[in-house]
Amino acid sequence: VRSKDIELQAPMSRIDYPSSVIKNRIDELLITLCMEYQILPMPVVEWSTRFKRVLGKAYLNERKIKLSAWLSLEQAEETLRHELAHIALGNNSQNPHGLKWKQWAGYLGARPRATSASLPANIDFSNSTKIYKGLECPNCNLRFIRLIVKPRIYCKRCGPKKGMLLHRISATRSHLINWLTKMC
Repeated sequence: VRSKDIELQAPMSRIDYPSSVIKNRIDELLITLCMEYQILPMPVVEWSTRFKRVLGKAYLNERKIKLSAWLSLEQAEETLRHELAHIALGNNSQNPHGLKWKQWAGYLGARPRATSASLPANIDFSNSTKIYKGLECPNCNLRFIRLIVKPRIYCKRCGPKKGMLLHRISATRSHLINWLTKMC
């Protein structure tokens, strides 16, 4: 067999995240937003496979945005807009999610909130053997999942008097996700 008759293929042993479609869309969106709102010099976008519980982070001094490699396209776009609002505002704010940041987030099309309601969409916790705690607010019945539970933790919405979280269940993350979505 001659070597030119053999097709060499790269092994497909794992899925590479993010996909080239997501990377290209984020690059296009970054250029569009930076040009439209004169955010110059344009920040660099990097992807991190280590961001499993964080969607993204803006490094103001380096003019760099790191995004989780596990994001869906929708999450990546929203997170880019969120972090770009931090870059646009710069180091001028003592409150990183204050009124000025909320204005920039609005201009850029991001929801003006400090945290996301969900983890990166493409992360797989099914093999995790860690035991998490399922907590519930006795006032509004909102449920939370925590690996570490600090003492006197309460629901922010209900406050410390009415919303001291109660430990309801201990289980793996996948079981708690099911518990979280099945409100009784």
